[in-house]
Parts: sequence; structure tokens; C-alpha cells
Amino acid sequence: MLIRTLRKTVGSEIDIRKRQRLFIIQDMFANACDSGYTKISSGSLAEGLDLPGSDIDINNIKHPIHRTTLVMETDIDHPGVTKLRFKAVGVRASISVNCQCRPGTCNGEWLYLGPNKFLNEYMKQNFGKPLSLHGPCLSNRGNTLDIAFCLQSKYLPQNAIPWAFRRRWQWPPNFVIDRIINFGCLLVPIGPKTIRDNDVLWRLSFSVAEKILVHSFNFPQLLCYGLLKLMLKCIVNTQNEVKDLLCSYFLKTALFWVSEEVDIEIFHLSKIYYCFSLCLDKIISWVNNCYCPNYFIPEHNMFLGKINQRNNKILLCVLESIKSGGMKGLINNLFAPHKENQCLSYTYNESSFIMLDFLLYKILDHSGSMTSFSSGISSYYKGLVIADSLLIRCRVLTELIINTRRTTAGGKRTYHPYSTCFMSDCFRFLCYHHLGDISNRRHQLRDLHLKGNAGPFTPETSLADSLTILGACNEISGYKDAAYQCYVKSLQVMKCKCSTAEIRKLKLFDI
Repeated sequence: MLIRTLRKTVGSEIDIRKRQRLFIIQDMFANACDSGYTKISSGSLAEGLDLPGSDIDINNIKHPIHRTTLVMETDIDHPGVTKLRFKAVGVRASISVNCQCRPGTCNGEWLYLGPNKFLNEYMKQNFGKPLSLHGPCLSNRGNTLDIAFCLQSKYLPQNAIPWAFRRRWQWPPNFVIDRIINFGCLLVPIGPKTIRDNDVLWRLSFSVAEKILVHSFNFPQLLCYGLLKLMLKCIVNTQNEVKDLLCSYFLKTALFWVSEEVDIEIFHLSKIYYCFSLCLDKIISWVNNCYCPNYFIPEHNMFLGKINQRNNKILLCVLESIKSGGMKGLINNLFAPHKENQCLSYTYNESSFIMLDFLLYKILDHSGSMTSFSSGISSYYKGLVIADSLLIRCRVLTELIINTRRTTAGGKRTYHPYSTCFMSDCFRFLCYHHLGDISNRRHQLRDLHLKGNAGPFTPETSLADSLTILGACNEISGYKDAAYQCYVKSLQVMKCKCSTAEIRKLKLFDI
């Protein structure tokens, strides 16, 4: 029961690997031209999990313009941060004579690069969409996209080097460790709130290393990760007293520690709940001790300023109740029919491919926020190229499936890539719309109308989705009457009403 439901919610292994690949390709597109920085996606979506609340994090790594050497100075008392000291001839005590630095950025002997000045340079740029400061990141209005401007160190900090050589079982494999060592780490322009006078402190970030680690997970590890995130969103964060004390990053850290401390054979589909319980036990232990060791730098307590002896008791009660409920209690809390979370069970039932197409457009749409307006325009041209490749793929699949259906007995339904072809055309329409190409947008809308009718093997769900999307495209073009007809047809196709079509139909003329 648990495995079947998790597959429908988190996705099959193929679904997850395709999402991971989408972001790898997006990064390749984004970095095809030298824009002054390298873009690397991270966060839940880039890791392959498209669950409610999943976001996109973009690390914009600044390329060095001048040959300036910065030296990392780590501190035993503050293991999660570092100072960046300029190393150059003549930048010693002579600088401090008429020093114009802000207090705390120069100690009279050495000059340090301050994070605020670094970040303020990017606040002045025009990104084509309204962005606001969210910690060290620039975020869009819905906080679904975080852009972090940072520097890259080609080397791991001194206090993270023991991570590469400590004793562990089979995970992570040596080639993954080598990749992480070769990449180094990121330096994010923000210091911890728990430290006073943090104007010269930069946070050590291993977000790229963590993405590499998650991509090396086997399917049971990925399902366990998804189950932990669902537990947080649907159970823990529904309790107002403990909401936001835990975050998915802490859960991922627990999974990293458990994965290297046990035999990888334990992560088997038949033992998913056992693996989940190992992670839950570790989290309970951390909360009880108010200490969450960073996976790369165990001396760094990530609970500082978050979980302490004053607020951990209620959180412990919530976690212990999840543990005592066992597998049956967990399933009831996450997937019971009377729960609002019921829709989680059906996220990837019939719509795996159409959801992947939606994710593709979400990536393309967000790419306009990652760079300046001109770069956003180029991303829509890239979108057209991707849409064409999707069309070629689904035409080949159509031929294969038609040939398979001729030899398949028993009338068993197989997937028809109609929705993928339709969504590829929809991407083209949206790209032309953003480019302001009215002529091609009109031609693309005409093609969408021709494909909006049922194909010979089109499931009702795909047809209803397509008609709803076609209605939205007509709305964008200003054809309200045509949009209304599409929503009506969509509602007639499905026996149970499509809520999206119903809502859009009512809002169309403010009925």
C-alpha cells in the first residue's frame, strides 16, 4: 500500500530521473553563452521531486573579472561560515591608514570582501520581473524561485576535508566523493543571525554537492526522501506550535547520515518504512539534544537559532506520535480519503507525462527571472527548440504505440503521447506570446484548435486537460467566447467536473 501510493505521489524512478535530466539540460542551455556567471540549479525540483511546495533554487556563480585571490579564513567557533581575505601585494597595514571600509570589514592589517557590497551590486540590475531580497537570495513574488548570487571555492574548506575520508559503508560511492571534491563549495553572501558583527562572514554552502548526492540515490532512497518531505508538510507543519521549526534541509541531512551509516542493501522497496523510521529516530535524537550536525561539517550545529530547550518539547511530542502511529498511522495521516491531502495520491496517476511538460514550461518561464530581459528572450527561443524535439519524440512514440495496439489483446489501455504533443504545441504558443510574435502565435493557436479534438486513443483525462489548456490559450489571445466553449467542452468530457475548467469558466465573464 505505502509503496504503491508513494509511486503515485512522488513518481516512478523514470519520472524522477527525467526531472533531474530536465534541470541538467536547462543548466547547459543557460550556460551556453558566457554571461559573467555560471548558473547551477538546486532545490527539490532540481533533485527530481515535484511535490507541493517544491521550489527552484538558482546559484549564480560569479566569474572572476580580475585576477584577485581570496583566502578563506574559517573559525573553529563558527564552523559554518568563513571570511574572504584579499591576498595581494600592498594590501597589508598600509590600507588601514586612510581606510574607507565600513566598521568590521577591515581589521587594520588585512582587507576582507564584505557580503553586503557584493549583494548590493545585483540588486541594481533589471531582471525583467519583480524580485525581492529573501535572505541572501533574490526571490519572485510567490517565493517559488530563489536566485543566490555567490562565489565558488575550487577547494573544500579545511573543516570539510575529513568528510571525504571518514569511515562509511558503501554510500556515497567513491566517484561521487571525487566529483564533490573536484567542485569544491559555494560561498553565499550572508552571515548567521546568531553572530554579532557578521559583516565580513560568508555562509559555506554545499548545495551543489547535495544535488550530486541526491542524484546518486537509488529509487528507495528517493522514495524515503519524498516520504520525509510529505511528513513535514502534511503532518508536522500543520501543527501551529511547531510549524517551521523543522525544514526539509534537516530531513535531507538525516537521510544523508543514515545512508552512509547503514548497508545500502537496507534501502530496498520492501523496507521503505524501516528506512523512514531510521531517519525519524535520528531526527528525534537531534531535536532532543538540540543539535543537528551538518553532513559535511559535523561541528556545525544547524539548529542554532532555530530549535532549543524552550521549544523542542512540543516538537518531540509531534515526532514521537508519528513514530508510535507506525506505518498504518502514517498512511492514514498522509493519504486517507477524508484528508485534504488525498489529492497527493493521484498526482502522477494518468498525468505523468503532462506534468513533466508543465514542469518544462515552469523552468522556461522562470528562466526569464534568472537573467536580464534579453537573456529571458533567448530562453524562449530555446523553448521553441525543446518543443520541436518533444514533437519529434512523440511522433515516434505514436507510431510505436499504434503498431503495438494492433497486436495487443484484451483491450488493455496503454499510454498515448497525445498530451505530450499537445503540450509541446502549447509551449510553442506561449514562447511566441512572450516574444510578441503575434503572427506565429495565431498560427500556433490554430494548430492547437485542430488538435483539441479527441484522437483515436485519447483518454478522457488527457482530452479534458487539453481542452482546459486550449481555453487558457484563447484567454491569453483575447478570444473569450472561444475560451468559454473550450471550458464547456472540457466539463462535458469528464464525468466528474474538472475544477480548473469550472473556475476559469466562471471567472471568464465574472459570472
